[in-house]
Amino acid sequence: MSADTDVATTTGDAAGRPPRRRGRRALRWLGATLAALALLVVATIAALWWALHDAGGSAWLLGRVPQLTVVAPRGSLIGDFAAERIEIAFPGSGVLRLDAPSWHALAASRGDRGRWLKLRIATLHADRVTWLADAAAPAGEPARPPATLRVPVEVEVDAATVDELRIGSDDAAPLRMLRARVHVGADGGARHLLDDLALVRDRVRASGRAAIGAD
Repeated sequence: MSADTDVATTTGDAAGRPPRRRGRRALRWLGATLAALALLVVATIAALWWALHDAGGSAWLLGRVPQLTVVAPRGSLIGDFAAERIEIAFPGSGVLRLDAPSWHALAASRGDRGRWLKLRIATLHADRVTWLADAAAPAGEPARPPATLRVPVEVEVDAATVDELRIGSDDAAPLRMLRARVHVGADGGARHLLDDLALVRDRVRASGRAAIGAD
C-alpha cells in the first residue's frame, strides 16, 4: 500500500504542476507558430506587391510563369508595362505571339460574385498578334469548344488596339487596325463584350459590337 501511495503521490505531483507548465509551454509554442505564420503571409503578400509594382520584381515574376515567354520587359505589371515580345504556349495547340505589347494604367481591385480579382486597363496595344498552330500536333478530330468560357477574373479595357492580327502563318491575310472596348466577365462572368469594334481587311472596313455567352 505504501509503495502504491508513494507512486500515486509522486504521479499526482507530476500530473499537477507540470501539466500546467506543459500547457503554458504549448500555448507559447502555438502563439509563436501562429505569429511566424502571420509574418510569413505578410512577407509573401509584401513580396508579391513589390513584384507587381516594381520593374525588376515584375520581370522576375514573369520569368517564373510556365508556358510564358517575355522578351525585354519594361515597367511594372501594376501601372504601365511594355515588352518587345510575349509568347504564350498552349501545349498541343499552338503559340499566341504578341509583338510590342504594352498597357497603360492597369489597376487591380477585389472581384465580386465569386471572382477573386478585377483588372481595369486604360489602354492596351500590340503592334502585331499572331496565332501559330502547332505543326507537330497530331491530326485527328477537330478541336471542340470548351464547355464554359467563364474565367476567375474580370477585365475591363477602355481602349484596346492591334495594328495587325494574323491567324496561321506570317503570310496569312491579316486583319488590320483593330480597336474595341473590351469587357471580359461582364454580367457577373456570364458574357464577354467587344464594344465599338472596328477593323480593316483588305479594302473592307467593318464596325459593330460582339457578345459571347460564357456558358
